Amino acid sequence: MKYIEKSNKNEPDSLKIYRETTPNKSYSGYGSPNELKRALLKEQGGICAYCMSRINLKINVNNKPQIEVEHIKSQKNYPEKSLDYENLVGVCNGNLGGIEHCDKSKKYNELKKIFPTEKKCENLIT
Repeated sequence: MKYIEKSNKNEPDSLKIYRETTPNKSYSGYGSPNELKRALLKEQGGICAYCMSRINLKINVNNKPQIEVEHIKSQKNYPEKSLDYENLVGVCNGNLGGIEHCDKSKKYNELKKIFPTEKKCENLIT
């Protein structure tokens, strides 16, 4: 896992405006996911925050972009962080040859110890 240095200066204006001006806001109501995905791709150098595979906006065989927006702290358990740019990273779709990982893995469990936004993550995985 590679450390991702999050910076609010990379946050798309559309996300900030939506978060600050929309009553009853939710991530599902945010209308510019590709703008957010482009910002995350640039910030992360085009690699998945978890497995470091290449990700982009191209459509894959499942007719989905090769990037998903991941909430490090889940929307279910931390709804107040669902639109927090510091809590968002880009990850791969998470289904490689029937093995679920990255985007799909949190349906089993939430990240507990290692976060790609903490510098120590590179030292914890070898």
